Amino acid sequence: MSRALHQYHRAFTFRLDLRLPPTIDPRYLSHENEFIDRFIDSFKAKIRHNRQFALRENQYAHDTVVRYVWAREVGQHVRPHYHLVIFLNYEAFCSLGQYSLGRDNMFNRLESAWASALGLIIDDAVGLVEIPAKPYYHIHRDDVDVIAKFFIELAIYANPLQGLLEMAAIDLALVLTVD
Repeated sequence: MSRALHQYHRAFTFRLDLRLPPTIDPRYLSHENEFIDRFIDSFKAKIRHNRQFALRENQYAHDTVVRYVWAREVGQHVRPHYHLVIFLNYEAFCSLGQYSLGRDNMFNRLESAWASALGLIIDDAVGLVEIPAKPYYHIHRDDVDVIAKFFIELAIYANPLQGLLEMAAIDLALVLTVD
């Protein structure tokens, strides 16, 4: 997060879970996290494409770097899933959009990237991207209260991110002490 807030005055930060379809047998999954790697690559490509199009339409359009943290959790039924937090430039993106297929918005980029990572058509990936009830924050680099609320919300969100939260607390201290 400190990198995002050093580069941009405001960050659009959101959380999501990525689930595997029931057609994938968890006994045959590798522990190399290839799905999440493919998801990140596909999502970054979709963001790059969007920003290139935006620049063609408006020479002043803002760019963004996709920054993220993730954790893999194995659920009660031995089905792994992924918890993610993504950081983007607020000037480039500031919402997830409506959670319905066919729209040119962040939610559909996420769903499409996950379908691509799994080798599925988009219709077969519906419901595999889960957005929590309070999914996003608009974080200004100087707003210590919002940054603190974000970390508290993140701590409640997922125990698998606990190690990342400890690193994030260090990150938060860096954000607050940088001139």
